[in-house]
Amino acid sequence: MPAQDTSATLQKYLSRAEKYAEEDPEGALNNLRKFWEVIVESLADEFEIERHPMKSTNDMFTSVRSRIPIRLGHYLEHIQRMGNFGSHWQGGIEPPTEDSLYCLWAATEVFQWRNPGPTEMPISSELEFIRVICDAVPCEYCNQGIGIECISGKGEQTGTDREHTVRKKEYAKYRRAFQKHYATTLVDCMHEMVADMNIQQGQFLTGNEIREWYDDKYPAYTETAINCHAYMMTTNLKTRLSHNLHDDREYDLFFSEDRKFRLYQPGIDPEPITHGTQ
Repeated sequence: MPAQDTSATLQKYLSRAEKYAEEDPEGALNNLRKFWEVIVESLADEFEIERHPMKSTNDMFTSVRSRIPIRLGHYLEHIQRMGNFGSHWQGGIEPPTEDSLYCLWAATEVFQWRNPGPTEMPISSELEFIRVICDAVPCEYCNQGIGIECISGKGEQTGTDREHTVRKKEYAKYRRAFQKHYATTLVDCMHEMVADMNIQQGQFLTGNEIREWYDDKYPAYTETAINCHAYMMTTNLKTRLSHNLHDDREYDLFFSEDRKFRLYQPGIDPEPITHGTQ
């Protein structure tokens, strides 16, 4: 498939996943699984990996993964696993919205890697992250420059959080470019937060407090990604079953109660939920 056609196909599945992400997580994951198949086959062609009629796309992925950045390999593996989760009966466990949103974010990262846009140019680490969309990027749809709000068809300003989709996507690229300055991961940031806030055993932490800490330390991370990782790291939520837990202890940071979080207490709290847990 020509590169231009591949890009259009990938964009189609991303758009569908974005449409279904919150109302139909299973449908979003199914589209992202198709996204995964297309990009793996495209990369296999690019790297001239010989296709064998008896081997599946899964087999090709092993060869493809060894040739791409480690971070992107992890993203593609997660999309693959969650795509399988959304496509097959998983003991009655439905994929939550947080999983579809995270996979959509990961797929977008992979897509931007294959199709870099103008804001993928390096952004100086000394600059401050701009939190207002219109102050960060222009809008090509209504031709409004940086610092000027979008204009509707009636000539009225659209206001904050109502910018044109084109501008929002450009801002997402800006956000991802800024995130590349963070020499850490969201999981490591969670551990850093516990140390930085000096969280003690028995001390409760709200979701707002977690987001406020990130907003101060790592503002380019989205609220969705932060929430997803907080839930993923709780020991008693089934959400963690949707993730590839390479090391269960790595994720046993919080134990949730009444929509709050506290440190997990081995020997006192129930064992962390893992695959096979009744």
